[in-house]
Amino acid sequence: GVTLCSAPLAGPLPTLAEAGIGAFVQAAVTLNARYPSAAGGVQIHWKLYEEGAVVVQGLAVPVEWNRQMQFNLPNILRGDHSEDKNVVLTLGNAPNPVAFLHGDRLGDEGAPPPGGTARQREIRYTLVAQAEAVVGGQSIVDPTPASVEFSIYPKEAMGQVREEQPVRIYERK
Repeated sequence: GVTLCSAPLAGPLPTLAEAGIGAFVQAAVTLNARYPSAAGGVQIHWKLYEEGAVVVQGLAVPVEWNRQMQFNLPNILRGDHSEDKNVVLTLGNAPNPVAFLHGDRLGDEGAPPPGGTARQREIRYTLVAQAEAVVGGQSIVDPTPASVEFSIYPKEAMGQVREEQPVRIYERK
């Protein structure tokens, strides 16, 4: 199975001034793959949903000695693997895996009204992961995918956003 960790589950966009000097929201993802010691060919199928629609998907392959993988979104989608040494990531058939990003960033980034239309809404993301391994020559897919949800909202709209929740770890065995 797969364990997903995420923290926090809701967070604000940087202010316009912070965004202007390069600040942006990153989602730190930790995948823990749990599989029998006799298993081989372990890989994790993952999908990222934005507002319920699949926006990017791919495979994460753990380094054999380390069953834990960590990467940051959106960095790894843009090809920045510098901090992701334990993950070999391949993206699905998306011709442009970062097309869903808003100004190359997670959340409703961009210019607010009156000049623009951004920074008006909370955007909810869901990451779903499912392990697959080969045991005794047979491919076995975990029938219970793990998932974690998080949302990003503009500070200006904080009153309209649900209360932040404590860190949660979702695990399937």
